[in-house]
Amino acid sequence: MNERELNKVSTKGKNNEDNLLIWSKYILGELDEQQSKHAESLLVHDPNALEAYMAALSSLEERLPGLQQEDAFIEELMHRLPASGEAQQARGEVKRQAGKRRIREHPLFNYVIAASITLFLLSFGVFDHMTSGAYHVVPPSSEPPLSERIMEKTSGWIDQLKP
Repeated sequence: MNERELNKVSTKGKNNEDNLLIWSKYILGELDEQQSKHAESLLVHDPNALEAYMAALSSLEERLPGLQQEDAFIEELMHRLPASGEAQQARGEVKRQAGKRRIREHPLFNYVIAASITLFLLSFGVFDHMTSGAYHVVPPSSEPPLSERIMEKTSGWIDQLKP
């Protein structure tokens, strides 16, 4: 089988029997290494090729061997899994690392850092130098600030309510 025949696999609807034949050869391991790699890349990138592969796999289902020594396979798999103590220890390590990450991502942690930096800068008077030029930009006004006017109106309103 040449590269041109293998490229036909990705075309949908054309040569359906050829697709089944090519994928059957792939499933049975009758393709060389280069052709197998190309077929695998088609499986990854072309959904039509995957459909053709699944159809070929279904048609070969009776001819393919079953799982030999199923119990031995399960035992080997269970031995490869970590023991319960090792698994718990690994989970504990993962939780500790996640806990460390969570502390750094917690908003309270960020607020504490920001407040610490602010206090540090206040202690050195950094903010005093920032406001010294503000009076030249915006001259002070002769009328009282808005907050003071609101306070006066609120206290007047409360005084009216009292008998």
